[in-house]
Amino acid sequence: MEQPIFIVGAGRSGTTVFFDLFTSHSSFGVFTNYDDLISGTPLRGLARRLFDNSFWQSLGRRRDYSRVSDFSSLWPRKSEAYRFWRRYAGPEFLRSYLWSQRPTPATIHDVSRKVEQLCRWQGRQRFAAKLTGPGRIGYLRAIFPDARFVHLVRDCSSQVYSTINVGFWKAGGGLEQLWWDKDIPPNMAGYLQAAEATRDPVALAAAQWRSVVESIRAEAGEFLGADEYREVTYEAFVKDPAVCILNLWDWLGLETDSRATARVQSFPVRKDANEQSRQTFSAEQRATLTCWAKGTVAPGGE
Repeated sequence: MEQPIFIVGAGRSGTTVFFDLFTSHSSFGVFTNYDDLISGTPLRGLARRLFDNSFWQSLGRRRDYSRVSDFSSLWPRKSEAYRFWRRYAGPEFLRSYLWSQRPTPATIHDVSRKVEQLCRWQGRQRFAAKLTGPGRIGYLRAIFPDARFVHLVRDCSSQVYSTINVGFWKAGGGLEQLWWDKDIPPNMAGYLQAAEATRDPVALAAAQWRSVVESIRAEAGEFLGADEYREVTYEAFVKDPAVCILNLWDWLGLETDSRATARVQSFPVRKDANEQSRQTFSAEQRATLTCWAKGTVAPGGE
């Protein structure tokens, strides 16, 4: 298996559509919703091989990209596969920065072996995964020493607006407490605790956006070489998705894939998603964003 590639970034930063287009290239093996459900069996990767063929594609467009309801809705959907990561990397993988923790030899063996198996089933040469939240770069590099990382960064106000209004964040207590609350970078601990103490969802989300972005950059500087990390802004991506994705494929040395290129060039990426937050936040909320996203790292803390 060739160098794995991880797409990382704060949640609600556009990573889903970015990852979907990026992994259109035929080289990439990815986790799907089916693989997540059967993560404890040796069949992971098989569903994509069964459905990704001309027979199923002839039945119509996928339901999530059109209003057509047909058999193509059975196609596997790309997934972050947190059931897989929980099973093989442990529950701390889900809500932790994994700043100082490293995988055990058993975890390294299990995860790398099962990822290789997934790529074999899918007939792909290179594994790609999307993980939102803290980058977990040091942890993942211990499993995949040659992995590369792409960090997608979105404007803070737009990311925070999307975060505090999404259902899973509300249902999971994200409006009141830290979402990633374990193995926090020491220089961010007091800052995040102070943000949580405000009981202000905007302050809390903005502080976590900053902590995630800065921790990814810090880990990239420590663990990755200059040619192993790329940072892409969401705004540059939506302005010209094809240029952004094709440049990354070129960086990875991927061969031309005309079918994938055509999909990237024709995909209707929404370009005005940042405007809603700018029109919705009050002056007080914008001041809160500025304070917590750009102010002192540890207000009243360490």
